[in-house]
Amino acid sequence: MKSATNDVLKHLKRYGSIDQLKCLEKFGTWRLSSIIHQLRKRGYEIETKEKQVTRSEEHTSELQSRLHLVCRLLLE
Repeated sequence: MKSATNDVLKHLKRYGSIDQLKCLEKFGTWRLSSIIHQLRKRGYEIETKEKQVTRSEEHTSELQSRLHLVCRLLLE
């Protein structure tokens, strides 16, 4: 998971934010909340919000949440 954690950190530093779908597309993992937890333990300040997913954005089964995390790295 360290590789994905570093990849997400690089993405946050370059683009400022990431959501679960982007994390899956770019890094092959749905574990964004776990990655954000690890980054916070390293001392990074990251704001997390829930984003309501519309039907056209939904790529998950009906059993999964229609909310996705959106995380933003705060200025260092």
